[in-house]
Amino acid sequence: MAEPPRKRTRLDASSGDLPTCSDKPGRTRRDEEFWFEDRNVIFVAEDTEFCVYKGPLSKHSAVFKYMISLPQPAAASADEPPVV
Repeated sequence: MAEPPRKRTRLDASSGDLPTCSDKPGRTRRDEEFWFEDRNVIFVAEDTEFCVYKGPLSKHSAVFKYMISLPQPAAASADEPPVV
C-alpha cells in the first residue's frame, strides 16, 4: 500500500476552495478534544483539524495572532469558519 504524501495539497486561494473534512475523506481527522461546534476558526496541522476559538489563541500567542490576521478566502458556506 502506498504511503500518503507528506505534504498537503496546494490550494488556489483565489478560487475560494477551503479544505474541510468532507473535502478530503480519509486524509484528515478531527481532533476529538479540540473540536468545538460553536468555534470560529479551524487550524489544520498535518492530518489533524482543530476547530477552536481564535480569541484566546490570538491573545496569548503572537504567532497565532499574526496567522489569524492574514486575509482568508471567503468561506465555502456561512456555517464553515476560515481554515488556517
